[in-house]
Amino acid sequence: MIGRIGGRTLLALLLTSMAGCSTPPPPPAAPQFGPSDEAAIRGSLSAYMAADPEVDPDAFFSEFTEDVYWVFNGLDPWEGMDALRANNWCNTQGAEILADRVEGSGDLAYARGTYSLELMCNDDVVASTGSFLSVHRKGDDGRWRIEALHQFDRD
Repeated sequence: MIGRIGGRTLLALLLTSMAGCSTPPPPPAAPQFGPSDEAAIRGSLSAYMAADPEVDPDAFFSEFTEDVYWVFNGLDPWEGMDALRANNWCNTQGAEILADRVEGSGDLAYARGTYSLELMCNDDVVASTGSFLSVHRKGDDGRWRIEALHQFDRD
């Protein structure tokens, strides 16, 4: 039989040991994806299409993450910023992008839609019209950038 002092000591030990076994609090909820995020992604897509990598490479490449993965019309993909920068770019003569849908959660989002490009490559005009699917990641600086981009002609 446990005496009165012994019972209190046992209860104190039991409560102390149980305090270390408590369930940890749930992780914080992911930030909500809202209208300002959608607008920022649409703006990033527009900025990428408007910037000419031959004229203003900093503006163009700043719209992508360092580990970008880009596939264009069945060509071999460009993996990473170094591969993207090493490409022989054509001059943009005209470009338009229309995101039909932009959705996300936390720091990850996607956009899909259509695009049209007119490029000047080696004195030849090259036109491309098609669809795209892009993945965007929000950086530590709060800015949305393109992490993956797949563009393909309709033809």
